[in-house]
Amino acid sequence: MALRNSTRRAAGAAAAVALLLALSACSGDDDKESRVTPAPSASATRPTAPADPVAAEQSIRANWTKFFASGTTTAQRQALLANGKLLAGVLRSYESDTAAQGAVEIKKITFASAKRATVTYTLTGAPKDRTGTSVEQSGTWKISANTLCALPKPTAGATPSGEPVC
Repeated sequence: MALRNSTRRAAGAAAAVALLLALSACSGDDDKESRVTPAPSASATRPTAPADPVAAEQSIRANWTKFFASGTTTAQRQALLANGKLLAGVLRSYESDTAAQGAVEIKKITFASAKRATVTYTLTGAPKDRTGTSVEQSGTWKISANTLCALPKPTAGATPSGEPVC
């Protein structure tokens, strides 16, 4: 008889625990830990390249080539530089002898996102490849401010000094 009573008590305790668990699951608590967060859908992920990477690469090459070309005006360079109006002073200090640098050779473009690309390039007279960034701003692929600031200062002998502009 004692065995029956302890079995009944154990069964009753188990039923009480199950009832408490069921009630707590149905309660209106806003316990954020108990909520299941759905995994992001494929459409929620960030693109790793522009919609038309071929056109974007052509635009980057053309804009970088024009930016470094000796006949490009200050206003044209500002238009090809991200936040160019804000960086007018830095640009003027750099381009005092930019024409002597000659040109740029784009070696490689790698997209980091739909609006950002890493550009490996060489400046005429520079001894080694450099890496810069191109950003899409207002529908135009532009040279980033960080890239401008990292450029070597031009010297009168048309050879970059190696010291950064900014």
